[in-house]
Amino acid sequence: MQCGPHLANLPNARLGGSVPIARQWRSQGQHHAATSPSLAGLNNSHAAQPKHRLFQTCAIQEHAKIEGFGGCGPSFTLAVIGDLHLPPNDMSLFYSAREQLLQYAGPGSRVIQLGDLGHAKHAPGSRACFEFARTYLRSFGLPLALVTGNHDFEGEEFLTDNDCLEAWLDVWQQPHFWCEDLGPSLVIGLSTTRFRENTGSHHECFVDEVQMTWLEEQLQTAAAAGKPVMIFTHAPPMGCGLKSLQELHVRNRCAWLNHSDHPEQFMELVARFPNIRLWVSGHFHLAQDYEDSISVVGGCAFVQTGVIGQSASRDGLRQSRMITGDAHGYKVLTVTHGSTASPRLDLEGSWKDLGPPHLLLPDPLLPSVHQPGWLRSELTCSVHNQHSTYAQTQWFPVGGRTILAFQADGLLLEYDCATHAPIGLVCKVPPGCSVRVLRADGQPGVLEDGSDIQMVELVDEETDGIKLLTRNDHGCFYSIFQPNKYKIRKAKLLLERQAAEASV
Repeated sequence: MQCGPHLANLPNARLGGSVPIARQWRSQGQHHAATSPSLAGLNNSHAAQPKHRLFQTCAIQEHAKIEGFGGCGPSFTLAVIGDLHLPPNDMSLFYSAREQLLQYAGPGSRVIQLGDLGHAKHAPGSRACFEFARTYLRSFGLPLALVTGNHDFEGEEFLTDNDCLEAWLDVWQQPHFWCEDLGPSLVIGLSTTRFRENTGSHHECFVDEVQMTWLEEQLQTAAAAGKPVMIFTHAPPMGCGLKSLQELHVRNRCAWLNHSDHPEQFMELVARFPNIRLWVSGHFHLAQDYEDSISVVGGCAFVQTGVIGQSASRDGLRQSRMITGDAHGYKVLTVTHGSTASPRLDLEGSWKDLGPPHLLLPDPLLPSVHQPGWLRSELTCSVHNQHSTYAQTQWFPVGGRTILAFQADGLLLEYDCATHAPIGLVCKVPPGCSVRVLRADGQPGVLEDGSDIQMVELVDEETDGIKLLTRNDHGCFYSIFQPNKYKIRKAKLLLERQAAEASV
């Protein structure tokens, strides 16, 4: 895909040229007065299964079900809870949020939780963390389904990601990926399965090949039956247009599902299967009041889910989602915790109409359709700050696959042309410096798509100092700011142990 023709869609885009741009859980027997009714629908069949059974491609269909969750009848209500990061010493906000969400429960009500169960100071990813979260989530007294998030795999007590997942499966007694029929629609959950073994950032949310093969089979079956689908994951797919944090998740290349390993495959499935109507995610800890907290690509709406805990919120707001559906269509609502206001209707659509759903957020927070959507996800977390650097961005085509964006805030980002999504941060350009892109011979490029560009030059306008940035091993310009720190730390500990043993 050529980037050149798309530049006409970029307001005030200037090609070439340069301008100056002024964790510990300790088992302390902590319990709470909240009731914890058992969930009769939980599946206990996995406990007797051989280890790693869920990783086998055979009999996946048999095990990708959560007993008691499906078969809601003609209508359903889903309480969708984002990243929990439960602090066992301060649960009051979570109990009040539970009571608030239960106000809207009725026949066909279910809970879906999007992963990241534990608080950073209380051993996230440990068995004790999973058990504490189980007590809380079962106290809703509703059928429950979960997916895993990146922080669910950082338990220090486990040597491998598979060991951690086995503990998660044992505690929750449900598969980590699943498909359920709610009547009007199917719901599918996908989980990240890597942390220690990630090739890039340890916090990248990675959906493995077994799940991807299974997912395509479910989508094909649903499409043949004319059945709409809703998908739930921890992180969103690249190209969905949702707001993210450029100096955190984009910079560390852990913003999107499989960020460093064919992230485009998810949106390719959305394009192939128009019966995917909703894709719901968390991960960013951002409120649901931004104009791009819901985005639309084709007929699929991508829905950001906020957080309940105050310490987990990046912008001060605490919110969850409610999704309702019947034979005719669906609605997506915002529940603002700590508020007595009724849930706010943000989106509604018809199952049969494969066109874009109706976006209902009030002005000026009205979401916009993805196209052109190049500069979504600005760093600012102020929902009241509508200032945009979009029109002040300088664009540099650097080949058919990517394009560089030099923003007014000094960030030099690299975008994927096919999905219009940021894939990484090149650098933060110092104040008073300009950016130029050059060929290998140091001269400006001449090809419109920038395929002759080999270097990025940062020029200090006051001192004439120059810094050159070249393409990385993947042929792109983004920098690696966060390698897998888990691997690095384990390698360091191994060297220290070997040195200690050698000195004896």
